[in-house]
Amino acid sequence: MLLPWSDLFLNCPANLAMLFRPELRVVLSVDCIEVFQIKRSILKGFKPETVAHEQLDLLNPVESMEASPTLFAALESILEKYQGKPVVPVVILANLFSRYLVIPWSDAINTRPEMQAYMTHLFGQSYGDASADWHTTAHHAGYRQPALASAIHQTLLSGLKSAFAKANMPLQAVYPQFMLTANKALAHMHQHRLPAHGWIVCLEPTRFTIARMEAGIWRAVHSMPMESSAAIQIEKWIVRESVIAPDTASMPVFVDSNVEVASNIKLPQYRVIDLHPPQAVSPRYPQTSLVSRAL
Repeated sequence: MLLPWSDLFLNCPANLAMLFRPELRVVLSVDCIEVFQIKRSILKGFKPETVAHEQLDLLNPVESMEASPTLFAALESILEKYQGKPVVPVVILANLFSRYLVIPWSDAINTRPEMQAYMTHLFGQSYGDASADWHTTAHHAGYRQPALASAIHQTLLSGLKSAFAKANMPLQAVYPQFMLTANKALAHMHQHRLPAHGWIVCLEPTRFTIARMEAGIWRAVHSMPMESSAAIQIEKWIVRESVIAPDTASMPVFVDSNVEVASNIKLPQYRVIDLHPPQAVSPRYPQTSLVSRAL
């Protein structure tokens, strides 16, 4: 199970459509598919309200980012009942399906195709030949700043589009889970007037993802299999990264977890901030900066 309640209204390219049609949020995890129908009302300040929810457990858990025909068959089955309904479909992917990378600024990049080729090259350097089949994208970084990028397998993206097309619901957007975690952390910093720096952690039953932000700039991101102790794994990576950047050792740790309650993660040397449940998103905050998948 993932964290299905991050508000995507300010992030989704189809946000205007959500003013008139409910969102159909499909959450793909490694062992289940969850579907949420979410409405927003002008009378309630467009605050998301879940009006229906269902879950389909997968017989065989997903083990790779490429997914499988079994997953797509299950998705098509669960979408049948929504066929032709006036909804805005959005997909959230478990971090198993995604890979992440901080893309350094380059003065040589001037166009979108050049940026795409640059990202493809860097993902290839970091992940090898397998990345040739990935679909990559990044948020819009500030001038001379690195960008946080993500990638999913092209087979997965094509399969998702096909499943929703069969249900007569063109897919509007796909979001890797960590991008939503990052948005929640940035919203918390903004609302509580905190400096835009810290360790941002997303914990899932099978995946551990951590990023380092300094003065609003992305410096590093890592995603790997989850170990037995979240606290030990977090501390290990902070110590490792602190060797590279000693001044970051005392930064706060923002934890978005559905493995265990963040307050139960004991890190005496660090300030742990719980992002679960998420903080309310200010309409003035430019959340679109971290939208990571435009279809």
